[in-house]
Amino acid sequence: MLRELDRGVSSRVYLASDGKRLAAAKLFAPRNAQRARRELEVGQGLKHPNLNPVTEAFELNGHPGVLMPLVPGVRLTAWLASGQGIEQILSTLAGVADALSQLHSIGVVHRDIKPENILIGGGPGRAPHATLLDFDLAVRIGEQAPPSVAGTIAYLSPEQARAEAARPAADLYSFGALLYQALTGQVPFTGSVPEVLSAHAKQEPLRPSVLRAELQPLDELLLGLLAKRPEDRPAGAAELATALRSAAAGMVVDPV
Repeated sequence: MLRELDRGVSSRVYLASDGKRLAAAKLFAPRNAQRARRELEVGQGLKHPNLNPVTEAFELNGHPGVLMPLVPGVRLTAWLASGQGIEQILSTLAGVADALSQLHSIGVVHRDIKPENILIGGGPGRAPHATLLDFDLAVRIGEQAPPSVAGTIAYLSPEQARAEAARPAADLYSFGALLYQALTGQVPFTGSVPEVLSAHAKQEPLRPSVLRAELQPLDELLLGLLAKRPEDRPAGAAELATALRSAAAGMVVDPV
């Protein structure tokens, strides 16, 4: 273990080496062994340019962990803070929609779409590239699990807020909350945990163009992603990716 790269509520990620190669090592607290197993189960064997697979499991001093390829880049929040145009945001985050399309096609719901789980790579002369990380909260579609509120409150779908089984439409809602924040600078709902949970279930967000006038062409797309009923959201992540790229191609606006 060379140095810490990141930390979350249930795990820490380190830059690791065996003397021949570098990797990202994610270590969980012993009480979160189930999350480590789920990360391995879902992440092992993934083959998609916008997903970071898990290569193997290990244990260190009683802490379960998984190894992943080291993805160079910065978290989405840091990338946005460096100043990005609307077209760039849309076209880059279309890659996250591509990643969701792949996960959904193999029967997996991510359940924790948020800025901390997206890395943006690229460099001078290269287009930004989004990689979706972290599968420790993912579930198989139709999987029977004890009812629980799983995910990150600011991006939680109404059905997740009600502790219902998550389906692909739940990821689309969370992506909508993330995209809303990326474009407007704020999440759809704020307040205490009970207030935000209630708002996800019952309250309509402000139209994005109220917060930023040039987003008016994107109002319907964003509000559709944040629809309370899953059936009122876009048909799927592949269609969403196409819509994002079409919107990016049609917009000429100043950077954020």
